[in-house]
Amino acid sequence: MRHPVGRTGLGGDIGYLKDLERESLAFWESVGIDPIRITTDDGDFHTLRCYLRDEPVFLGSGGRIEVFRTERALVAWLVRHGERGHDLAAMSTWPIVLEAARNGELTVWVDTVNVYAIAGVHRDLLESERPDGHLLEQAGELFLDAGSWAGDDAAERALHRGEPLGRLVAAVTDRREPAVLDGTEAAVWKRLVDGLTARFRVH
Repeated sequence: MRHPVGRTGLGGDIGYLKDLERESLAFWESVGIDPIRITTDDGDFHTLRCYLRDEPVFLGSGGRIEVFRTERALVAWLVRHGERGHDLAAMSTWPIVLEAARNGELTVWVDTVNVYAIAGVHRDLLESERPDGHLLEQAGELFLDAGSWAGDDAAERALHRGEPLGRLVAAVTDRREPAVLDGTEAAVWKRLVDGLTARFRVH
């Protein structure tokens, strides 16, 4: 996926970027791995995740997720360290990813469905009567995936519909009026965020 760099004009630039996005997303779909972006109060972090027999697998090992401040940093790490020592190395398509990275042909483009914006949600839970249901649902998916992969059921328990945060997420995603928030939901949310970011091995 190497591309020329000399195009001029706004229209050409936009067309080039759209082509690059389509090509990048098609590549990652073909290997069955998703680049993801996690936006926290400390900024953006990028990593990779796939589903192997319906179970989430992250770029990482031992419950620690390799995360990167930029997409380029992720690709550079793959070139130097990507061959072994992490759970995605067991993927049958992983050699294809490594070959593309080493040949300078790998582009990391995150599909919008794989962007997890958890920045500011804690404040919304404290200040808003109806937090953003989409953000809560997306983040819940991420918490559950990371917990399942790491063998930690804290997120599963916290997001159960019988628990305060779980009831809230269920209400806003089902478009029902949630109960009055009392701060419990925000406290549980913060614990989940802290638990997730504690898994980050930042590069």
